[in-house]
Amino acid sequence: MCWYLLPELEDSIHRLHSLVGNVSTEGRHIIVGSGSTQLLQATLYALSANSPQPVSVVCAAPYYS
Repeated sequence: MCWYLLPELEDSIHRLHSLVGNVSTEGRHIIVGSGSTQLLQATLYALSANSPQPVSVVCAAPYYS
C-alpha cells in the first residue's frame, strides 16, 4: 500500500497543523497524490462522495506549447 493512502497520514497532517497553528483543518478534506491526474481524480471523488446525483465536470483540453 502507498504511504499516501494510509489513514495515519491524514491524522498526522491534522495534528501538525494544530500544533503549528497556521491553518484550521477542521471540516476540510486533505488530498494527497503523486501526480496531477491522480490529485484531480481524488478531489472530484472527495467532493462528489455525498452527492445524490452524478457530478458534471467541464474542463479545457490541455495545451502544450
